[in-house]
Amino acid sequence: MTDGVLFAFFNENPVIPVTVIIVNVLAFIPIICLLYIANVAPLHSNCRYILCIWSMGFGVVFVVTCALAKLDLENATGYMPLDMYEPHIRFELYQWHVMCTTFCSSFEIALSLERMLAIVHPRHYHFSGMAWKTLAILTLFLVCLQKYKLQ
Repeated sequence: MTDGVLFAFFNENPVIPVTVIIVNVLAFIPIICLLYIANVAPLHSNCRYILCIWSMGFGVVFVVTCALAKLDLENATGYMPLDMYEPHIRFELYQWHVMCTTFCSSFEIALSLERMLAIVHPRHYHFSGMAWKTLAILTLFLVCLQKYKLQ
């Protein structure tokens, strides 16, 4: 696989890492817009919390992806990694990427459940306050679950 013409081209020219960095930096634009809209729109505070945490989680995914691309730019053997374990930080970044992506996916499920609850009991939901305890426990549980997966 490493002896192909296409691999040699991408290994000698920093096309992929630079493209990844540019795309991930540009991906912060919708994240910032979503954070702003979630804070100014007339949303229930539970929905606002879940949207903001979800957006910030994807922001972390984009930062980790940029860190991986920066690592590829500094690679001594070219711009394409030959191994996901060398240097050791590469594998740790891959683990963080998977952890944060799973965390965000879990919050998408939480948002769906929150919307179902709002549909089933609209009057009760509309006049209820923010479920701080439930959301804090959910967030801590998901963070702990992801940290456990890393070990």
